Amino acid sequence: MKRISQRRYPAIPCKQCKNQFSPSDKRQVYCQPQHRIDHNNDLRAIKEMPTKLMVKKLFSNETILKKIDHNMTILNNNTFNIDFLLLEGFDFDISSASEINRKTGGKIIWSLSYGIEGIGDDEKNFIIHKK
Repeated sequence: MKRISQRRYPAIPCKQCKNQFSPSDKRQVYCQPQHRIDHNNDLRAIKEMPTKLMVKKLFSNETILKKIDHNMTILNNNTFNIDFLLLEGFDFDISSASEINRKTGGKIIWSLSYGIEGIGDDEKNFIIHKK
């Protein structure tokens, strides 16, 4: 059996619904438990938003690289120009990892299981790597 205090404090607005209520505990800021749960879920969603956006961009980059790799395989070509990445909306600021290619010394930027490596001095052309 749940014990409910008989104490009553001055009416305050609920932090979630803004309706006035009389708390039975001076720490109480929500008029009912569900409002506390809803408020905390809303705060968590706001806190996790940057991570969700980053993951979404990583998967978008992965899809772009997979598409370009497929087209390069059909064309029997292993290099492509930066314009393809820009046209598809590749986000160069987002990556899951990066490493140095031991054979070429170039930097590979990974988007999950596909990566790109700039070739040439101007690095306007790329090759795709797969894990």
